[in-house]
Amino acid sequence: MIQALEILVDFNRGKKMKNIIKTVFLTIFINLIFIVPTFALSLPFTDVSTNDWYYNDVKNAYQNDLINGTTETTFEPGSNITYAQTIKLAACVHQKYTIGFITLTNGSPNWYDSYIYYAKAFEIINHDYYWDNLISRAEFVEIFANSLPNEALSEKNKIANNMIPDVSMAHPQAEFIYKMYRAGILTGVNEEGTFLPNNYIKRSEVAAILTRMIDKNTRKSFTLNTNSNSNENNTTTYVVNFNSTGGSAVKEQKVKEGELAIWPSGPIKEGYQFAGWYLDSHLTKYYNFDEPVTSDITLYTKWLKK
Repeated sequence: MIQALEILVDFNRGKKMKNIIKTVFLTIFINLIFIVPTFALSLPFTDVSTNDWYYNDVKNAYQNDLINGTTETTFEPGSNITYAQTIKLAACVHQKYTIGFITLTNGSPNWYDSYIYYAKAFEIINHDYYWDNLISRAEFVEIFANSLPNEALSEKNKIANNMIPDVSMAHPQAEFIYKMYRAGILTGVNEEGTFLPNNYIKRSEVAAILTRMIDKNTRKSFTLNTNSNSNENNTTTYVVNFNSTGGSAVKEQKVKEGELAIWPSGPIKEGYQFAGWYLDSHLTKYYNFDEPVTSDITLYTKWLKK
């Protein structure tokens, strides 16, 4: 009898142990389902809130290894980026589209050398820039439009020429800006579709563009007000010529009366440092690109010997 009771006690203890083990494994399983994915989807950046319009864009770009923070815990969504940073991003977008993943790493002696080499090899860019300078929205879009083939930027929206309020077809980057609007990658900063081509581009805006470049499902469908172009044929257009005085060539700009010329990229001259654009060949009258164009003009480059 005593032996039978001992067997029964051992049996009950075994059942309890099995229940404990089941409970432990069930807890671990629940954690794997709910806790781990939440951790994987979270962002480390304390300055990017789930309420921000760009939250999902930053998250997607970050998880696709396309963008990093400025530190381990900050993203600085309102900060601007340089030409060098733009080339890195464009090269990574091209490689991810082409082979499905990114193998590019920093180069030397400059960290951006490897990305510049890649971008030139695949004709994303065809000349040098002042790599550490901040890049405008228009020039950013030109480089990014070249990072994917035409079939990857198929038309999603019907945007007629000269429809973007502050980007006429005379703008030096108009071809690329309109391509990105039509593809649903750009929408403008307001309902009218204003682009602000001269402004520096923000890191939050970069994240949105990166996401839409990689994931077609995130691209936007929209229309622009057709009345914005009603006076197009009555507008006088002037030519702004750029004389680089021995440096690399700079393309002329056609600018509507009262609008602003765009500070062009380059030029480059070996052994010299670029020092601005001037209204006269004697380099006495500095040109202010914030002044509206009211006539045909020629601008001259000032060079300083290194």
